Amino acid sequence: MARFTKAKSIFEGDVLFGSGIDIGSISFVEFIMTLEEEYDLEIDVDALDASIKTVGQLYARLSAALRAALFRPIPPDRAAVLPWAGTCFAPKPTAP
Repeated sequence: MARFTKAKSIFEGDVLFGSGIDIGSISFVEFIMTLEEEYDLEIDVDALDASIKTVGQLYARLSAALRAALFRPIPPDRAAVLPWAGTCFAPKPTAP
């Protein structure tokens, strides 16, 4: 996250916008897009609402989204070919 902000260091209690680490809205979206690409995730930026004020709150929300993405149920059409059918790691869905 540091490369997207003007801050020299980032701590859990730091405020994201304004007087905190002063991340701009475009930089914030770029940060989220980088996470999506690096970890092959889909993050709903709209779900990251104004209630998220600090780095720690953002981390908690993204961690929950990551856990949900990694442990989502395998679609039935893929479960037949996987010996561990059920809930496990599943990649981001791709367009047909």
